[in-house]
Amino acid sequence: MGAGFWAGFGEQFSDTVEENRKYIRKAKDDRRSYLMEKGSRALASNKKEIQKMQEYVSYFTMRGIPKRSVQGLLEKSGYAGIKNFYSMLNNRPELSTAELSEVIDQTASYASELDIDPITIMKRAFNTVPAGEKDPVVRKSSFLQSLIGNEPNWKAGVDAEYPELTSAIANEGNVPTGLGGFSIQLPGERLNPTTATSATTALLGDAERSFDEELEIAKRAARYTGDDFPTHPKYGDQTRARAYASTLEKLKSLSTDNFLTEYSEVDQNVLINAALREKQFPGQVTDNPNLIEFSRLLKRTIANAKVFASPEAYARSEFRNVAGYYMIAGNLKYNPGDR
Repeated sequence: MGAGFWAGFGEQFSDTVEENRKYIRKAKDDRRSYLMEKGSRALASNKKEIQKMQEYVSYFTMRGIPKRSVQGLLEKSGYAGIKNFYSMLNNRPELSTAELSEVIDQTASYASELDIDPITIMKRAFNTVPAGEKDPVVRKSSFLQSLIGNEPNWKAGVDAEYPELTSAIANEGNVPTGLGGFSIQLPGERLNPTTATSATTALLGDAERSFDEELEIAKRAARYTGDDFPTHPKYGDQTRARAYASTLEKLKSLSTDNFLTEYSEVDQNVLINAALREKQFPGQVTDNPNLIEFSRLLKRTIANAKVFASPEAYARSEFRNVAGYYMIAGNLKYNPGDR
């Protein structure tokens, strides 16, 4: 009877082991089928997004946008920001690299200290695993579990056979999202050439009249030999007057854009007049293709100017004797401060 019991137990044990093994074999086959079907679709989808990123980077490079700026935009606004920027640029083929310089500088400032290729960032987001590379860490079943046909780690074992597909499923659609809080503003529509030229000529004319007077005063002071040397905030003796005149002379060789930018440091009315024109005729300065650098300076000056609702409010403030630009009652003003 004892022998019969153990014989029956042995048959039942063998049947159990075989059922376990059949179950595991089918489960493995089903898992492989799932990975091949779902994983292949996910892998193709992820690779498509990486390919799109490569196309975006190539297009940005063609438009003069460096990878550093693309990296900053990706880290700040994510993949959605990249696609949006591509769409915006694609709709504005007339914009030059110079006109995009403000956007280029702004996006580059968001890039982390370490230079990372945007395509590499995308690949890391998808955790791309090279084909044929296996996961080295796969837990093996114990001797007892193997004896009874059980493999509790069978799924990990199958997944380790297809690391590329497994990773693709886990990271499908896992594009970089960015930190947020940034929206790109492209320059406004270009002015027609006639209006742009007219506005530039008007600003240049006012600045040149001031420049001619300033240069003549400096030249006279440089030649002055009397005891009563003319008082001037930029020089106090003949040597300094001569150096100042020389500095002004060098401005003559600059382009209109650079001349207005540089000379505005000498005569603050250059920016004040530009702000007034921009207020009266929006876009004549800030969207003027002839005034790229000067328009950037104007926008930066207005953005940094402290705002006061009225002249009286400014007069009562602690800044009433502090040199600088101020927005007073909606108009740009300059206070030279105590001299």
